[in-house]
Amino acid sequence: MKHKERYAGTERLGQEPVGRLIRELALPAIVAQVINLLYNIVDRIFISRIPDVGSLALSGIGVALPVILIVSAFSAFSAFGGAPLASISLGAGDVDRAERLLKANAGMALLFGMLITVLANVFLNPLLRFFGARETNLPYAAEYLGIYLLGTVFVLGTLALNSFINAQGSSRIAMRTVVIGAVANIALDPIFIFTLNMGIRGAAVATVISQGLSFIAVLLFLLSKKSRLRLRGVSLEKRLVGESMKLGVSGFTMTATESAVMTVFNRLLSLHGGEMHVATMVILQSVLQMLFIPMSGYVGGVQPLLSYNYGAGNRARVRMILNRSLCILCGFSFLTALSAVLFPGIYARIFTDDPALAVLVRRYLPVFIAGMTIFGFQETAQMYFVGTNQALHSIFLASLRKIILLIPLCFILSAHFSVFGVYISEALADALSASTAGWLFFRQYRVLYARKERRR
Repeated sequence: MKHKERYAGTERLGQEPVGRLIRELALPAIVAQVINLLYNIVDRIFISRIPDVGSLALSGIGVALPVILIVSAFSAFSAFGGAPLASISLGAGDVDRAERLLKANAGMALLFGMLITVLANVFLNPLLRFFGARETNLPYAAEYLGIYLLGTVFVLGTLALNSFINAQGSSRIAMRTVVIGAVANIALDPIFIFTLNMGIRGAAVATVISQGLSFIAVLLFLLSKKSRLRLRGVSLEKRLVGESMKLGVSGFTMTATESAVMTVFNRLLSLHGGEMHVATMVILQSVLQMLFIPMSGYVGGVQPLLSYNYGAGNRARVRMILNRSLCILCGFSFLTALSAVLFPGIYARIFTDDPALAVLVRRYLPVFIAGMTIFGFQETAQMYFVGTNQALHSIFLASLRKIILLIPLCFILSAHFSVFGVYISEALADALSASTAGWLFFRQYRVLYARKERRR
């Protein structure tokens, strides 16, 4: 009886009105993602204002970011793989399998965290040079990243295991674990950077402490009786690890290839424009994240609802979720991207006081961000394919935007248009990828609708 009562809360995902559930699940997940983005952006805002070396230190962060993205990419095997599979299992009533998935993904996060910490520190300077560091900004990148990597287990543990809190429909709890770290980081940044005069090292120390606090909060919940999925140790069960990695490859590809993209950006911008353009790209990427992260939060919150009803065989509710999500995601991407196109100066003032850097941001942000106006199609398609365990479609879309389109476009267009070609390549890749994702989604959606008609 106790076993059934502990999981009774997940049943509401298949019973309560879809609109109410979307609000309850999406809003906390969006808030969590926005706050998580906020404390990353706060790092950059404070770093850019370090006396005398702010812009150079910011370019150091620019070449460190690809490594940071690779680190976080390993959590995607859980967030895009294990957690959706756990939601599908809960929808099908297989609680034991859902908990075994949690154990297997906890084991993966621990293993990846330890390996990355050791290997990345051993090859720190060669890695940074590979990702575009020069002698001028290498010291700043190495200072920040050397400390940041000490918290790798915290980063992967928080990102991977927090997705299982979302998977059981507890998005408010998942939000709180992120808020704890974010608030701590925002409070500690000025203390370590300016009061203790630690500069860029202070930003890294504040980040590691904050990630540790979030990790502890996630663990405490998953070990408690309040969690519908209980963490009962760690494992590396081969079959479940394999299934999680197969479905999670799309998420890993999206994040890891972002690192490759940033490396290409850094190298080409250094070649054609110098460190100021590398610093400009850090700001443009931050604005891109400001627009993208709320959509990612929505998907993270609503995908468990989609997966649960797919696992329960309730296709009518799956269609309702998709219809509403398409309207929300497309409307949001269009309006927010349009604001950046029309008012780039507002975003420039958020990130820098350097007049020369602000001029570059105002000049290139409208070009860089334009393709995001239709990116809601891409997010809806990815949510559907990952949420319904269609690994091949999700992997294709994850590869299309950056590997197939963006990186080749960067080289081709920069050869003809210098730095402008680098910036415009992002917009073209976003637009082409979103259009393809929309076409593929509607094709599959018609199949889902046809099943309903045949059953009638």
